Amino acid sequence: MHAVTAEDHRATGRISLLRRVCAGPWLVLALATVPAWALLTYPGWLELAVGFFPYYNLHAWLEHPTLVWHPPYALPPAKPALPLPEGPAAVLVSLGMDPLAALRWATVLALVLGTVGIFLWQGRRWGAWPGLAAALFWLYAPGTLANAYRVGFWGQFWVWAGVA
Repeated sequence: MHAVTAEDHRATGRISLLRRVCAGPWLVLALATVPAWALLTYPGWLELAVGFFPYYNLHAWLEHPTLVWHPPYALPPAKPALPLPEGPAAVLVSLGMDPLAALRWATVLALVLGTVGIFLWQGRRWGAWPGLAAALFWLYAPGTLANAYRVGFWGQFWVWAGVA
């Protein structure tokens, strides 16, 4: 028999968190996100309000990758920014993916990670099922879907993905 240490309490806390987040909400979350990002997997380019700016910015960042950069094709006011959508897309391009497909799949990844991030954040606070409701509410909110398919400012999805 050994003395109970702080490490034992941390380990049991992790196990109890895993027990609280059962497989049901994770399965519903995985299936419910598909309609939100399925259109991004189609070939071709979306008719975005920003036009081809994400594509041009990806090519510009691939030529001069820096941590904080000034996008050459940004809408005014163009301030120095983090390459949030360009960085993950550049990784996909380096793996041999087409730049257009890389931008779309990086956005799919950001939408899914953002939804999981909100699910984990709110799931810790309110429980698994209310966390699922909050995550799906964010994903299917008109502002989120309009930004994904019409506006094209995909960097904000990576901010929510960082919540996880």
